[in-house]
Amino acid sequence: MSSCVFQLIQACGTVSSIQLFVRGHKELERKYYARNLKVKKTTDKALLSIGKLLKEYATKRIKKITSGKRETRYSPTRTVTVSRAGAYPNNDRGKLVKGLSTTVRFRGKGKSVLEFQSRAPYALDLEFGTRKMRARPYMRRTLAANRKAINKIIAKGVKLAL
Repeated sequence: MSSCVFQLIQACGTVSSIQLFVRGHKELERKYYARNLKVKKTTDKALLSIGKLLKEYATKRIKKITSGKRETRYSPTRTVTVSRAGAYPNNDRGKLVKGLSTTVRFRGKGKSVLEFQSRAPYALDLEFGTRKMRARPYMRRTLAANRKAINKIIAKGVKLAL
């Protein structure tokens, strides 16, 4: 059990001082370290939950084929349904969905960061558009659509950590 003991010491009747003795300092250190580990684990668990939520939501929306005009593309050629500008992109070749990933990285000083990304070579073109094609944002829309759920997960994680 840790405790602080304050002692008032008077020497020779003229000089007084206060000394602080802390019993159980090592125990306090261990408890503090254990609490930090618990907070980090809880934070990482919350971030992983958010990552899973975002990945599942984006995958579901991309795989749901939206109506649009049909075109013949690619080599070998095949007919695809082109998504409307501003809508979620269609799952033409599957690379966009396969490239979706979430990673929790430790950034030092108690900071963990969730990275939500797609490694498809055309992911940025779809998200922001090009000179010849209007954007079909899916990452920003996924984040916006899940803002309330993300806040709930974070709040729950904070409560568990404390």
